[in-house]
Amino acid sequence: ISKITMVMVAFLWGSTMMASGMQHKQMMLQGAHIFAKCSTCHGSHAEKHALGVSEVIAQFSKGQIVRALKGYRAAVEHDRDAMIMNAQAKHLSNAQIHAVATYIKSLN
Repeated sequence: ISKITMVMVAFLWGSTMMASGMQHKQMMLQGAHIFAKCSTCHGSHAEKHALGVSEVIAQFSKGQIVRALKGYRAAVEHDRDAMIMNAQAKHLSNAQIHAVATYIKSLN
């Protein structure tokens, strides 16, 4: 492999890593922005039982958070707590759900 090829590969790899890092930073900022509303009930580190009844979401895996938010968005359940969460989740895109789930997992 020539030196030029090695330099080009290193440059492309570095550029890809920078873009990946910027995307992650953007996702974290978006997640933080979305979670700001959630923290009122769930706590600043997702450590509270929202309204004194929910599970502590800080203990959820990222997958559990994503599934829960998608379920609330789809209004699968119709109890009081699910309807409260539907109002919060119904406008979130899949990307926003993943961003807030990633952010929540970064808190602990």
